[in-house]
Amino acid sequence: MISSLWPKKGAGDGVTASPASPLSEALPTTETAQSAGSAGLECHLALRGIRAEREGNIVLDVPGLELYRGEVLVVVGPNGAGKSTLLRVLGRLEQPAAGQLLYAGAPLRRSDELTYRRRLAAVFQEPLLLHGSVADNVATGLRLRGVPRREIRPRVERWLHRLGIAALARRSVHTLSGGEAQRVSLARAFAVEPELILLDEPFASLDAPTRAALTAEMRDLLAETHTTAVWVTHERDEALTLGHRMVVLLDGRLCQVGTPTSVFGQPANTEVAAFLGVETVLRGHVTAADQGTVTVALDGTTPPVTVAAAGAWSVGSQVYACLRPEDVTLLTAGAAQSEADGSDAHRAATAGPDEQESPRWLLDDVQHRLFAGLSARNAWPGQVQKVEPRGLLARVAVDCGFPVIALVTRAAVDELDLAPGRAVVATAKATAIHLVTAA
Repeated sequence: MISSLWPKKGAGDGVTASPASPLSEALPTTETAQSAGSAGLECHLALRGIRAEREGNIVLDVPGLELYRGEVLVVVGPNGAGKSTLLRVLGRLEQPAAGQLLYAGAPLRRSDELTYRRRLAAVFQEPLLLHGSVADNVATGLRLRGVPRREIRPRVERWLHRLGIAALARRSVHTLSGGEAQRVSLARAFAVEPELILLDEPFASLDAPTRAALTAEMRDLLAETHTTAVWVTHERDEALTLGHRMVVLLDGRLCQVGTPTSVFGQPANTEVAAFLGVETVLRGHVTAADQGTVTVALDGTTPPVTVAAAGAWSVGSQVYACLRPEDVTLLTAGAAQSEADGSDAHRAATAGPDEQESPRWLLDDVQHRLFAGLSARNAWPGQVQKVEPRGLLARVAVDCGFPVIALVTRAAVDELDLAPGRAVVATAKATAIHLVTAA
């Protein structure tokens, strides 16, 4: 729904259109925003010390956050984390209990809010369309903004075509499917040429194929228009596809900001890791460090178990080793032995005289002979405890003397005959294990 349709402040609250205000003079044109957005460096919005409260409880606490022109900032977090509150604060639908919102480097004043909000658009999970035709709905924001009638029709037609709904222009919105209705909502938002668009889980109620198609279209559309966007989602694929940066909110707290790849791959703490789907979290301490790889001895394992992880940590550091289920590979003991034997045979055939006499090739340790040749630095023998279907995949819990969770294909379940009691080897590369400080 476009920002013009949001509830307005009441008369007498000091919100007026003021062309001569400092904010109005500071607000850049859409063309300027697009040019700056291509560099991705100019700060569009900044939050400073923002705190929102409900009945005396803090529901949002953001010490500092910048939004750059032309970027897509994805916001993730569980229900009640403060995501929608953040959008309301950005849209000036909610006044925070403390803090400042800076726009184009200047503090946003109450007298400037109408000017600011006319630069915004918003799209919600429900399209919230008005009675009438598709074309009428797309034109609504333009009419409310006082756009001349001669300009409205070509802009409406442009966005109807761009969103693939030109054939629906005369259709009543009550006859639309969910995907069609959301396309109308998007066309209505983009028709006003916003500098900033706020999207609150816009595709959450759509079926998977429609959601995937619209996500791909939005990625291209936001890039073409250089529109700055804040996108709230629960979907990992949306975050990775759309986001330049990602914000993780937990219990109203800003816990991590970074690129989606870095946040998913390197969660800041165990809370973030758990929310992002890391199911294997193992406490231990660093016992060795060498050229970017550390050895972690896991607590409470008998006999002692070590984990190899990539990173730079000092010996003695107390850490949690975090491993995503999709980064775990399961092998049967026979398959692991075959891979190890093949790798060791290759090494023996290509090694020099000194290497062939090395104690490495003479070790009689069973675990070394079984796992030394595997490509993964970590290999743990274990037993399957549970296999749970997860759509096209399966979640497999393995007891390796410590719990390991793997996410594998249904085909792998059949091929490996995975069932409770099955002996397997869980493997993981050192680069797949992320360490965080243990409190």
